[in-house]
Amino acid sequence: MAEIICRRIDEQTPGEVGELVLVDRVWPEGIRRQGAPLDVWLREVAPSVELQHWYDHNPQQFGEFRRRYLTELGDQQHRYASARLRDLAEHRSLTLLTATQDMDHSHTAVLAEWLTEPGSHDERPVDAASPEPGRTAPGSRPPGHREAVSAAVANLNAGTLAFVMGTGIVSTALYVNGAGTASAVLLWVALAGFAILVPAYGWRLLRRRERFVADLLGPRAFAFLTLAISSNVLAARLVPDGHTAVAGAFLAFGTLAWVVLDYGIPLALITTLKRGPSLDQVNGTWFLWAVGSESVAVAAASLARVTPGHALAVLAVVCWAVGLMQYLLTAALVLARPVRPEG
Repeated sequence: MAEIICRRIDEQTPGEVGELVLVDRVWPEGIRRQGAPLDVWLREVAPSVELQHWYDHNPQQFGEFRRRYLTELGDQQHRYASARLRDLAEHRSLTLLTATQDMDHSHTAVLAEWLTEPGSHDERPVDAASPEPGRTAPGSRPPGHREAVSAAVANLNAGTLAFVMGTGIVSTALYVNGAGTASAVLLWVALAGFAILVPAYGWRLLRRRERFVADLLGPRAFAFLTLAISSNVLAARLVPDGHTAVAGAFLAFGTLAWVVLDYGIPLALITTLKRGPSLDQVNGTWFLWAVGSESVAVAAASLARVTPGHALAVLAVVCWAVGLMQYLLTAALVLARPVRPEG
């Protein structure tokens, strides 16, 4: 294995040999791209935006940051860039460049350790205390069913309820096209998924609050809106079957979740940023901001057709207009997001 050196990008060393690789996700401020002192920019090998936001360069959290980052290096988003960096390290000396001030507690230090450890990076466990899924540490008992379920819930993705949302939408489409049996089957699948996943979210909030809040304050927090959207999708699907009371309950739950999340998440993103906001945080999950409003509109309009009064119709129109504005704003942010080359 060739030599691995870490240094700040603004601290050039005369006579430096080997490949100069920038491993930051965002281009360093004050460094001109034209003639920049580097050979390769591997921005995708850097920690995810969510992990960086959670860590915020707090040395007291470096141990947990290291564990999470080493896990990320093997996921789908990092696999190509980490493999390319490993290949460079096998053939030449590397200098890992960063704009981070505290080098000892930066992701570059973790990368250097990861690259210089002996053995295969593909087969070695990420951490001695955290064996690979499906394996157990030497001398330990295999995890039981309860432990496996607990671990799965602890790592539950914020957008897991998209499964219920999608299933409910397909069920509605089948119902409209006359496939009643298939529609009913998918409706029961969606209801079962909702009944299982919503308590799982609650358990994660109570038992893994720190990780839950970190996800809720991250750029992919809009994925939590699948909670409101899935409830409203089920409400709209239950109306044609005549279950107006149950549909009303789902709409009430979905509307409450929409009010809390649709406005709480943007407010949290604005008020919890310790550094200047960046368009690099914008991603596809942000469109769920608009989808949440439109889901309330669809469910309210469906119920308005079979219930007296004009309140639901007004709610549907207002939410439709709000969702339209949110969609246009999100689309503008996505289009304004800078596209940077990797090297």
